[in-house]
Amino acid sequence: MEIKGIRQTTRGWEVSIQRNGQRKTALCKTKAAAKVRKAELEQLLVLEASSAQVFGTFTSTITLGEAADLSLADRWANIASMDAVSSYLKQVLDFLGRDTKLSAIDRQDLLAMQKHFQASNKNRTVNKKLGIIHSIMVDALEDKLIEGLPKFPKKLEVRDLKDRVFSKEEEALFLEYFRQSGREEGADIFAWLLDTCARWGELYKLKTWDVDLTANRVTYEARKAKNLGSVPLTKRCQQIALKYRNRKQKSGRMFDVSYDTWKLWFNDAKHTLGIHDPKLTTHCTRHTCATRLAEGNMSLAMIMQYGGWTSLKSVRRYLHVQTDALLGCVEVLEG
Repeated sequence: MEIKGIRQTTRGWEVSIQRNGQRKTALCKTKAAAKVRKAELEQLLVLEASSAQVFGTFTSTITLGEAADLSLADRWANIASMDAVSSYLKQVLDFLGRDTKLSAIDRQDLLAMQKHFQASNKNRTVNKKLGIIHSIMVDALEDKLIEGLPKFPKKLEVRDLKDRVFSKEEEALFLEYFRQSGREEGADIFAWLLDTCARWGELYKLKTWDVDLTANRVTYEARKAKNLGSVPLTKRCQQIALKYRNRKQKSGRMFDVSYDTWKLWFNDAKHTLGIHDPKLTTHCTRHTCATRLAEGNMSLAMIMQYGGWTSLKSVRRYLHVQTDALLGCVEVLEG
């Protein structure tokens, strides 16, 4: 019998045991309590194994790792957010055990995993990691590899706070900093992100031939959920595209700055400009673009298409901006 044993964590004493692919976990306040709980779980695993032999309980042999590989090859094949999925999946497999039988994972295991990730992740990220294991189990259930799904923990509350955006003054300061520091490409990247509502991954994979100056548009072929989208170019982006259209690179990329380099440039700019808001990140260029469109009274459907979102739910956060634009109507009615 393989026993992972007891370990001390920031949340208490964690018990994790495994027997023939069956795994049990628990979280205790003291080491003494953990030892007692460990013995109880060992006995429970023995009883469950005996019950399965006597009563012919459904005993799928597929492991979590095998089921994960199947989902990777089907559900998550060739998606734009594959890097994020792979990262979350690896952490889930490390905690639950790749060789653990999928049918052996129960609510207590999932609760323990939820509490484990809460110590170092935001609630939204923890929910995504639970969503990974839920998707794997749903796939396995549909393929009749397991008999049923365990009861999953309730999703953690996520507070949708107002997105941080760049003011026009901050935009001017960032552009000026990049140019004055000899990072002209940084200024062009910053402006391009603001005007096209692009994610960093979309911009980094952008090829010079994805920009059509005749039709005055850019096409992002690496958007999430295989969502191919074209966006018309602002005059500022037209000038940027003219500057880089003849760039000779083996990769064909329009911009040649890696994310690590860009992050260094961006953080240098924040520090030099005296901006210490941790919520102001590169992704805020996307929020800024969508917010400006909403302030211009563009419909949510148009904003969704412009930014490459796949559902209106994702852009409803900008509804309050559109509502604010209607205040003039109230003034007319009350006048």
